Amino acid sequence: MFSKTTNCPCVPVKIAERKGFLTIMKFIRYLIVFLLVGCSSQSTAQQLFHQDIYYGGVTAAGFSTGIGAWWPEDTITVNIEPGSTIRNAWMFVYSMGHPDEHSIVLDGELIEVDTNIHLISTFTNPNPQSNPVRLYAVNIKNIVEPSKNKYPIEILNIDEPINWGWWSPILYIEYENSTLDKVSTSLWYNDLDMIGLEVYNFYGLNTINFSDDIGLSIFTDRAGGFNPYDIFLNDTQIGEFNQNDSYNTSTNGVGIQGHFYYQNSELFGLGDDVPNTTLYGSDGIAVINSYLNSGDTGYQLKMEHHQNPSPTYRKAINLIFPHAYTTPCDTFSTQIIADTAVCSGDSLQLFASGGSSYEWLNTAGMDAPNSATPTVSPDSTQLYVVRIENTPGCSRTEQVLVEVNINPSIDSVRVTPETCGDENGEVKIWRQAANPSTLTLDNTTQQSGTFSNLVGDTFALQINDANQCSLDTTIVVPVEIDVDASFEASPESGPEPLQVNVENTSQNATDYEWYIDDAFWDNTTHTSAYFDTAGVYTVALYTFNNRPECIDSASINIVVNDTIYARIPNIITPNGDATNDAFTIDVRRAKKIEAHFLNRWGNEINKAVKQSDGLQQTIPLWNGKTQQNEKVTEGTYFYTIRITSVANKKYDFHGHVQVSY
Repeated sequence: MFSKTTNCPCVPVKIAERKGFLTIMKFIRYLIVFLLVGCSSQSTAQQLFHQDIYYGGVTAAGFSTGIGAWWPEDTITVNIEPGSTIRNAWMFVYSMGHPDEHSIVLDGELIEVDTNIHLISTFTNPNPQSNPVRLYAVNIKNIVEPSKNKYPIEILNIDEPINWGWWSPILYIEYENSTLDKVSTSLWYNDLDMIGLEVYNFYGLNTINFSDDIGLSIFTDRAGGFNPYDIFLNDTQIGEFNQNDSYNTSTNGVGIQGHFYYQNSELFGLGDDVPNTTLYGSDGIAVINSYLNSGDTGYQLKMEHHQNPSPTYRKAINLIFPHAYTTPCDTFSTQIIADTAVCSGDSLQLFASGGSSYEWLNTAGMDAPNSATPTVSPDSTQLYVVRIENTPGCSRTEQVLVEVNINPSIDSVRVTPETCGDENGEVKIWRQAANPSTLTLDNTTQQSGTFSNLVGDTFALQINDANQCSLDTTIVVPVEIDVDASFEASPESGPEPLQVNVENTSQNATDYEWYIDDAFWDNTTHTSAYFDTAGVYTVALYTFNNRPECIDSASINIVVNDTIYARIPNIITPNGDATNDAFTIDVRRAKKIEAHFLNRWGNEINKAVKQSDGLQQTIPLWNGKTQQNEKVTEGTYFYTIRITSVANKKYDFHGHVQVSY
């Protein structure tokens, strides 16, 4: 950048030569101030707003309402050469505190001051009732008419706390006219905090013709009169602002406005401003050739309050610094990308052309400030000014406004869970977005923030606004399963074979599946089962609501007891008539039968071991004879029988049997 930062070394300061006691007192006062504030003065290269070369002229004027007064109407008088066309025109205005967005009526046209896109500078004023200070620039080229020099202006009244409000509108107009000499303009604006000692460094002016007027104009507010300032150029005092601007005499603290026009190589004053070499009283313009060395393209301007450091409530508000001069540089054309917008967090490429070198003066979020095509990713709306040099020492600026649109945001979200299987989930979203905006939840797009009839799931949400900015996030709709599986079995235990009836008592379910020992059994609401084999059987119910994942389960163990059926006779008649000739046993679920037969003295007379297949059978065990195949005598005999069931359980039976012939 053609800017330069000047440090504040602790060395003696050159002061203007004065004689006698006043000179001594001035030196002492300055020295005391220097010792008190040391290097606290602000010194920086100022922000260049605009620079150009063309045939024509430039004019600027403004008015102030002063301190604490409300005088919202006036007429601003400028000077535009007849037959000209308007090349550029801006209105500058500043606010203090945090007033509402405001409107100004200029020549009957309503100008809406947008506190986002028109803001060019923010700086502080130590007075808490006047802080912060914000400077705005509004393009008014479509309002200014070449044939008109008087512009009625009204700041629409607003009810704000003391000092809060909109102040000091300034009109700055460049006009083209082929019958006029070539002119170069350089327009800077203030970006220093107001402390009562402001040092400005203006560098990078075009090559200057020192034989013609080099015009400087200063626009301030709340300076002069009760708030006097000394003005120094390259450490030489060239003036003292100590009177109210006579252009605005309605109240105190109206500041100094350097009303002027410049054309045909000469600076002219408007109102009370005189185009001489000093800036005294309320005069805000000067021809500064004599303070510069031939070949200079920059200088230092210092504005120092008489009571530096000045009281908190006595600070000037410095605004803009127009310069006009002639140059040997030729006019040339340049181009720049049109004003554009970007979403917060995104980037875009700027484009400028028409020069041999490029210097972007605002580098916020910029990757290559000396490129014709830098990429920017600003975090707030920015006015990017590029200085385009055609030949060494000859440059002009172009401007592009990059508006940063805030991405949509979510204020709050209310999620109603889905009752599993009912598809009754809901998402309600409250959002901040440039309207019209749409919301897309998975594949459903709508303007309403309420999405109904949702299943429980994770959804992709995208909010798109009118600025084509978007927000991407996810929303989870939980699932609440209220299916309650239950049933009753009757009976839950008993001997084989066992018939079990099952009654389903489940709640909030639509589908049922029955399993016995993990094997599917039935899908009716109620069921039954027949168990012909002893064992423990698990009867399980799986029930769900419309969808298999909306499931609950319950189970009951059914106990089927292992039982042996045995019919044992108590008399046999082994007489050979084929009726009841043998001791037989009717059994079921038997695998093995072991029998021992005893006489009355306990002596074993016979025995038998038989196998069975578990089915109901009649099995002969004794034919009424001894082991030697001899018939026993009539009488009473005893037996012990052990039956091993198919479940390998053993059952013992004891009794007696009567043998008769």
